Amino acid sequence: MVMTRTRYQAGIDEPSSSTASGILQAAIEEFDECGFAEASVGQIANRAGTSKSLVTYYFPTKSSLATSILALAHPNGVFMGREREASDPLDAILQAAEHIATCVAHHQIARVAIKLHHRRDIRQQGIPARYSGWLARTADYLEEAKRNGQVPVSTDVAVHSRLLVAGIAGLIDMATTTGDYLSLVDDSILLTRDRLTLIRGAKE
Repeated sequence: MVMTRTRYQAGIDEPSSSTASGILQAAIEEFDECGFAEASVGQIANRAGTSKSLVTYYFPTKSSLATSILALAHPNGVFMGREREASDPLDAILQAAEHIATCVAHHQIARVAIKLHHRRDIRQQGIPARYSGWLARTADYLEEAKRNGQVPVSTDVAVHSRLLVAGIAGLIDMATTTGDYLSLVDDSILLTRDRLTLIRGAKE
């Protein structure tokens, strides 16, 4: 089923049209290289190998392009989310941190989404808060670890979830600001492991 222009604008789902997908990829590249403010619909059309009128047919404004990109970067409401692989909830937290850091270090869509989230005019269009889904998922994993006896029953899940996510978010913000992503993945793994060790250690 081909999605309508209204649904694209709302950022409800991934585009099923290959033309729209190509336009979105061109917009990601343009926003990454030039920033949202300096990006132009004409240049996005050039990158996509199509006309400006076709771009605006699918995405009437630059903001509708931005909200669609943000929707793609938040599958199921989780920033760069993916299905859980590890059966152990603490390993799942570590894998999530590694995955998100890897996405930011190596994929334009993650970097562009972070930059777009800093724009209030874009954030106000129904897009999830940048780390809200990730925070909720981390809390779920910690609750599971508590039930399993892997962390103390006294563990304050809300506090530790915030600290885990804030630590990675800080590393991501620093890498994004400096443009240096070389150590982001290793640093994110190290920070998460250290935090999890601290949480486990309170059990002894």
